[in-house]
Amino acid sequence: MVFLNEPDYQSLDKPTKESLDYSIADGIAWSIFFSVTSGVFLIGFALYLGATPFQIGVLSSLPFFANVFQIIGAYFLETGGNKKLITIIGATFNRLIWILVILTPFFIFPAESAIWMVILMYGLSNISAAIAGVAWLSWMSHLVPKNIMGRYFSKRQLFVGVVGVVVGLLGGLFMDYWTLNYSSPLYGFVILFSISVAIGLFSILFLGRVREIPVFEEKATFSKFMMLVKKPYEEINFRKLIRFGILWSFALGIAGPFFTVYMLDTLGLSYVLITALNTLFIVSGIMALNAWGRIVDRYGAKPVLAICALIISLYPFFFILTTKSNFYLLFPVNIFVGMAAAGVEFSTGQLLLRTSPQTNKPIFFSSFAATTGLAFAVATIIGGILASVFQGLTYSIPLITLSGLHFLFLIGFVLRLWSNSMVQDIEDPESGQVKDVLSDLKQQKIMFAFAGFYNISQFSVGIATLPLIYSMKAVRGGQKLVAQEALKVKQSTMNLLKDLEAVVDTSVARIENYKELKTFIPKLNVFGRRVQKLERDIEAVSDEEIVNTVKSGIEKLSNDVVELERNLENAGIQKKILPFSNLKKIFERLKIIEKKPSP
Repeated sequence: MVFLNEPDYQSLDKPTKESLDYSIADGIAWSIFFSVTSGVFLIGFALYLGATPFQIGVLSSLPFFANVFQIIGAYFLETGGNKKLITIIGATFNRLIWILVILTPFFIFPAESAIWMVILMYGLSNISAAIAGVAWLSWMSHLVPKNIMGRYFSKRQLFVGVVGVVVGLLGGLFMDYWTLNYSSPLYGFVILFSISVAIGLFSILFLGRVREIPVFEEKATFSKFMMLVKKPYEEINFRKLIRFGILWSFALGIAGPFFTVYMLDTLGLSYVLITALNTLFIVSGIMALNAWGRIVDRYGAKPVLAICALIISLYPFFFILTTKSNFYLLFPVNIFVGMAAAGVEFSTGQLLLRTSPQTNKPIFFSSFAATTGLAFAVATIIGGILASVFQGLTYSIPLITLSGLHFLFLIGFVLRLWSNSMVQDIEDPESGQVKDVLSDLKQQKIMFAFAGFYNISQFSVGIATLPLIYSMKAVRGGQKLVAQEALKVKQSTMNLLKDLEAVVDTSVARIENYKELKTFIPKLNVFGRRVQKLERDIEAVSDEEIVNTVKSGIEKLSNDVVELERNLENAGIQKKILPFSNLKKIFERLKIIEKKPSP
């Protein structure tokens, strides 16, 4: 069984190659189980049992609430637990508990009690999966070599995604057939869930064939573990990643679980159509995975996250515009958003792997999963409450009428845009520029249209949310100035440069009335642009080389200004355009900066 043929992969030792292949086989079998026991089939099952919007929100929140229990998994690992054993035990319970979910409608009455029992069993299943997940991620992080990590996980995700798409489509066809030919869909769900659980249990056999790399790590006591729990939040860059993850997860959770509800109840789409939309979503992501893996290895994960997060932010807004008569618009939308979703998931995972230290990885993984999962879970419950509040509410604006879930989608749209501003704060030493990634994407046939869609999305969002973006930047900028004393020196220097720019602008306005001085206006405009460049340079001051570059630029600018002032005086203008004393103040500030540590 060989899944990858790349030279770097084939050069690995035989036990490692076989283990990585078995891990992909496990992922494929798991994908069958997961595709059926989540998403549209789970929500359809809950709706059959009479679930309310609030209960749908609770049900959707459980996988993310369960991530809090990854801390328990991390405790087992840090105190000497076997990664492989914890993974296998957790994964086994995750599958077995679903047998109780399947049996619940036959033994629990009335239906209201049955749905709450399903929610309880589903929650326990996800807790087991969460504990297994942190152990598996730590296990794999030591097994997969770093030089192929991006390509390997993207390839594994590709296989998992393809199988998930096929299974989802077949499951949708089966449920539509069952619904048309039988009075109750209950037994259709039972058959579908039973087959998926059996295959999910079979995946454990592949998992057992994967080797575990021996890694010496000091065993932690309970008190030391509690100290380790605080460690991720003391790492500045990891804290920035968590901050983005919390807000992003909350923004996704507030409306995300209700897209399927909207398609089923409001748009009246069949299981096949919804599955087809989900198929496009997943397939487009799969097609993009190879590109994301290669780009992340080349340009880093941060620019990919920035590009893809913006496009995903528009997804709720598209649902606001979708009606029964134009639902087909969701097909092209799902293609681009699916590509973006794959990019966000992959790049976030890579940032998590790269910003975590080699030691105590389980703590960092579980802390990220727990905090972001809790944010998503809380958001889904709040979303469920809001969905109930918005039922029956209608508000008309030009060209569109908002009603029901539209208000929830609008809130999700705004929150997603807000969270995008957090991406720029994440530090990734290996990251390149967004423009370089876009240039690379435009050279690829599959990704060319995606790059164009991003440019259109960026322009549209920028125009629509300009006031919000500027206000947020102002608030966040003010917080930074308060928090970092070193920025005061830099800010004061920037203010001086802005004053110089203002003087130049004023001078341009004053001499425009003098026809004989038209030749000086282009020079003054050039000076204005040079001042703006110096302003940008001074903002990036971090070492002596940059300081000297800025000093050299100011010296040259001052000499040019003196010459221009002399020419203006000869033309009969006595007003000095750019006082030389201000430039001396800038030199003094630069000397201070040279002595200050970089923020």
